[in-house]
Amino acid sequence: MNRRIKKQFISKALSVMLIFSCLTVTAEAEENTAGKQTKALVKAELDATARAMCNYIKNKISDGQSAIDSTDIKNYTLILKSGYSDENVTGELLNYIKGLIDDKDNPISATYTDFSGNAALSNDYPYIIAFLNEAGENSSDFNGYNFNSALEEAFLDEAVDVNPYLQQYIVSAVNFNRKAFINPDKIIKKAHKAILDSYTTDENGNSGIDYWGVSVDNNGQCLCVLKSLYTTDNDVKEKLDAAISWTAAQFSDKGEIISWGSPNSSSTALAMKVFSEYNDLNNAKRAFNGMVSFKSSSIEGVYESINYQTGEAEADYLYTTPDALMGLLAYYRAIEGIGTLDVIVPDKNTEPDSTKEPADQQETTSALETTAPLETTAADKAEAVPPTGDAAPVFVAAAILLLSGTIYLGVNKRHV
Repeated sequence: MNRRIKKQFISKALSVMLIFSCLTVTAEAEENTAGKQTKALVKAELDATARAMCNYIKNKISDGQSAIDSTDIKNYTLILKSGYSDENVTGELLNYIKGLIDDKDNPISATYTDFSGNAALSNDYPYIIAFLNEAGENSSDFNGYNFNSALEEAFLDEAVDVNPYLQQYIVSAVNFNRKAFINPDKIIKKAHKAILDSYTTDENGNSGIDYWGVSVDNNGQCLCVLKSLYTTDNDVKEKLDAAISWTAAQFSDKGEIISWGSPNSSSTALAMKVFSEYNDLNNAKRAFNGMVSFKSSSIEGVYESINYQTGEAEADYLYTTPDALMGLLAYYRAIEGIGTLDVIVPDKNTEPDSTKEPADQQETTSALETTAPLETTAADKAEAVPPTGDAAPVFVAAAILLLSGTIYLGVNKRHV
């Protein structure tokens, strides 16, 4: 090959490579834009749902006709995790908990006697601890009461039954501040064992947690407890993969989850939660899109379920909307690159300081755990590199095309 032909060959090769890189940059720009749009949609819906749930609890408190209960505390904790709050609601719930502690005629307890006469773990304690931690209070010494030690004693008592849905809150409490517990590892291991013992693949091929049968709801509420074992225990990984795969098989063509014989709003939300927790963002997005069919057409941020007495869809603040909030929070955090429930955090050197702002108390990372306010992630920073926003890649592409043309003309100027 003579020198002139060699120059032409090199210039053409460089031009082709630069043009190809130009097309690649454009494709990445489109992908980043799509990712930002999804993130913005999820955040907008998360904010609306948190606001709607907060208004519901606020109205419930103000009308004086309905007593505050542990469900309100659980749901308001999710609201706080979403970044929304109401000073009056926070204060009313703190006063309610103080009232429970001060009521000497009906002493609070981490257990109760169920319909079968057995001792069972109360919902109140896991929910109260989650709320106090999120609100920046010291759950080991709130109004002179140690909720953490009482929970530990009850949970480790083999005679006390524990609803599997509570396991995620118990793990969360331990992960928030391990030093608040005498045997944190023992608590975590018992929670792992309880969920694994409930796992099954039945004769119909249903895979997941068996609690009154295998269901998407059970998987959404319980599988997050096993997250820390996913990369370290192959047997657990196989079970989790099978359960998540079975959950995905319950999708309708519209992205709704078919559960209990029909498209189900809560099940769709809880499927979105578990997909997000295990970083299956494709199926999480599919569930997010499927949730649209359950949105109220008249109340922003609220989701509907079927009233089985009337057969009509109606706003559901007790189950569907809180489950939607849980799923949206998990999905948004997954998009942000934030981890999931069962992530062991380093021990603190000191007990939680109730004089600090809530953000100083927040360490763990899950839709159900206390976390620091959402910050800019590495992915966001990478997307922010182009100085002129989404238009920047276009200028980069133009510059590359110009450069490729210059190289070609410069090398072959005698022959042009």
